[in-house]
Amino acid sequence: MSMQKRERRKGEKGEYYFPIPAGTPYSVIAEATHKYNVQLTEREMQTPEGAGNVVLPKIWVLTGEKKSLVSAKAFIVKRMQEMLQKFE
Repeated sequence: MSMQKRERRKGEKGEYYFPIPAGTPYSVIAEATHKYNVQLTEREMQTPEGAGNVVLPKIWVLTGEKKSLVSAKAFIVKRMQEMLQKFE
């Protein structure tokens, strides 16, 4: 799961986004957005070249400053690992 940099507009700070993995509980996403001051938005999913004129599905991404997103990603991973340990 990598963070992608959105194109900058003149005078705009660099903003990054982090795709939310499928199956991530909304409660974990909401907690991360509040704790790390990142925003939840939708983006069209990137598809390979030559895919034609297909309807692109939307995915959830977190957007914000890189430092905040790195922290939010680590938080989400930690919470997901804690949840998975309950099944062991």
